[in-house]
Amino acid sequence: MEDTSQLHAGFPTVDWAFIDDMRLLQIEGEPDFVEEMIALFLDETPALCDMLRLSVADVNPVMLRRAAHTLKGNCNSIGAKRMAELSQDLERIGKQETTQGAEVIFLELERELGNVRQAFEKKSK
Repeated sequence: MEDTSQLHAGFPTVDWAFIDDMRLLQIEGEPDFVEEMIALFLDETPALCDMLRLSVADVNPVMLRRAAHTLKGNCNSIGAKRMAELSQDLERIGKQETTQGAEVIFLELERELGNVRQAFEKKSK
């Protein structure tokens, strides 16, 4: 299997400046919506990853494209830039009506999800 650890290495796991900008929108006295968005992302992403895994196993480019598109948007909404780029790669493969090459990118995306989870957990301590 080819080494994918350098795929989109120039993108940060989490764009903290983006998170800081989102925090500026926080209304005093209201629940912390940034923390809520992060929790929602971490809660919903495994199901999208399951859909991606299944789409690769079943050679279903339509499901690959749709799940990757949704995940890309979710990643961008919380500043998970590298994951967003990997999701875009998967979406692009699905748009080409294939799943060929998606498994390698998906495995890297799963590793990156672990990095994102760690980054948010470390920051919240």
